[in-house]
Order: sequence, then structure tokens, then C-alpha cells
Amino acid sequence: MLKTEIILKHRKKLIFVLVFLLIITFFAYLNLGYYPTTLSEVSDYLTNKIPYGSPLSAVLSLRLRRSLLAIFAGALMGVGGAVLQGTMRNPLASPFTLGIPQASALGVALVLIISSNLSFFLLQSPFILPLFAFLMALLQVFFIILLSRALGMSSGALILSAIALSFVYQAILSLSEYLFLNDLQVDIIVFWTFGDLSRAGWQQAYIIGISALILLPLFYYFSIDLDLIILGDEIAESSGLNAKKFRLISTLLVALAEAVPTSFIGVIPFLGLVAPHLGRLIVGGSHKYLIPTSALVGSELLLVADLLGRIIIMPITIPVGIILSFIGTPILIILAVVRMGGNAKSLQR
Repeated sequence: MLKTEIILKHRKKLIFVLVFLLIITFFAYLNLGYYPTTLSEVSDYLTNKIPYGSPLSAVLSLRLRRSLLAIFAGALMGVGGAVLQGTMRNPLASPFTLGIPQASALGVALVLIISSNLSFFLLQSPFILPLFAFLMALLQVFFIILLSRALGMSSGALILSAIALSFVYQAILSLSEYLFLNDLQVDIIVFWTFGDLSRAGWQQAYIIGISALILLPLFYYFSIDLDLIILGDEIAESSGLNAKKFRLISTLLVALAEAVPTSFIGVIPFLGLVAPHLGRLIVGGSHKYLIPTSALVGSELLLVADLLGRIIIMPITIPVGIILSFIGTPILIILAVVRMGGNAKSLQR
């Protein structure tokens, strides 16, 4: 039996294995760290048997918050990448393709410039920086849609528009850092681009979690449409799907799925690109299975990366974005080798 046939036959079992693996990683995340705990202590904390305000409660509360952030944010970014790759019919598409991280970074720079001239309440609220980052991300999507509609709303037009605007945002950000921002403000922007789960509190975790609970079922609902559009706009239209309208709606939802976690935890590289490719290796290309698999792989990668960042050089915590870059690079290289090997074998046949 061919490897592909084996995968197709056992896709549901493979998804359950990923769920089980994520649960194991979740409890390992709660146990491991500079302040080690036991499974019984974690169980007591989750069942409210540990007094609130105790040192153990504080440690486990912090770890629980970060783990939930990693699970929800990783799922959103992983599924966002899978949907975008299907919509664009481009395996290299990712939320980075839309230029959302670049636009969000410019939003952070903008609020820092404003706050340096208006020295009152701007930076006192923990939501100010994420709000400006989120608004700039939405503005980026608005500009992309305007440009791509003028060019016919094709996948190529969307990608080219996003790339062009990303370079503009990067140029404006660099100019702002050079002319308007001091060293401390530049350090804030640089640290924000690392991606770090520690900066988000429980309120931000609730927002990301609610966003995931709303958007992930929507993406799964579109799984059949994604299978159609990946075959081409003509085939999709002949099946009753308005390809341009669907591409517009799915792009907006992907932008929202990326902008919400990015605005709170910063830039997370590779996740939206790597998770869907790993998902295809595990369950194949059908989006009915690829979407939940991409969510689980994205959650697992982000959770493992943050766990490694906490324990590699304790008590120092390395931002998760840096660790994920080290993890994502070899994975991409391995995926490229696997793809090239598969293409070579198909040519030999």
C-alpha cells in the first residue's frame, strides 16, 4: 500500500494522536521550569485546591496563561496559513505574505511617536500598543483589497499588492526609527518584533481565545470551498462558488486571525508557513482534515518553542519568536528536501 493511501486511511487517528500529543505537552509545560512542580500539584491547582496568592498558585497561573496563549495563537496562525495557501494556490503564502507583521510594527512605532509628543495617558494602558498594531494591520488589509480589486482580485494581485505595501511599511518604519524615535523607543519596537508570550495578560488571553473559538469553526466551514478554489477559479465558479468574493472574505478572516495575536504577543515568524506544510505531510491536502491538523501543529510548535525558551538557560527566558525561528528554519529545509525528493521520484516514474 502506498504511503499516501496509508495517510488517507488513518487521518482521523493521526489527528487524535496530535490531540494527545498536545495534551502531554500542555502538562509538561505546566510542570517544567525554574520552579519545578509535580503532576499532583498541577492537578490541585486546576481543581482550585491550592490557595490563591500562594507562590505555587502564582507560578502555575503564569504558566497556564502562557500555555493557553500559545495554544490559541498557534492555532489561529497555523490555520490562517493553511487557508491563505489554499486561497492563493501558493504553498509559499503565509500571513507574512499579507504584510501584517510589518504593518503592526509600524503601528507600534506610530503610537511611540505620538506618545513622545503627547506625554499623558497613551502608554499607561496595556491595550494602546496592541490597539495601534491591530488598526494598522486592518489598514494594511484594506489597502491590499483596494489594490487587488483594481487588478482583478486574483491571487497574484493580492500577493504583489501585499509585498509592495510591506516594503513601504518597512521603509517608513526605518525612517521613523532614524528620525523620530530615541534608543529606548527603538528597543521597544525591536523587542516587540521578537514575539513574546509574557507581555499578554489574562484579558489579552481571553480576547485571543474568543477569537480562536469564533474564527476556527468559520475556517473549517470553508473547507469544501478551499478544496474547490485550489483547483482553479474556473472549476470553482462552475461549481457555484464566487471565487473573487470568497478570496476577499477568506483574506479578511486570515488577516483578522493573524492581527489579533500579533497585536498582543508580537511577531511570530514561520508558524503560518510551516504548520500547514507539516499538516499536509500528516493528513494530506483535504482541508477538512488539514485545517484541524494545522491548528494542532501550530499550537504544538508554539507551545514547545515557548517551553524551550523558558528552560534552555534558566532563569532567563528567550522570546518565543527567536526560538521558533531556530525551529522553523530546519523544518523548512527538511520540507524542501522532502518535496524535491518526491518530485524527483515522480519524474523518474
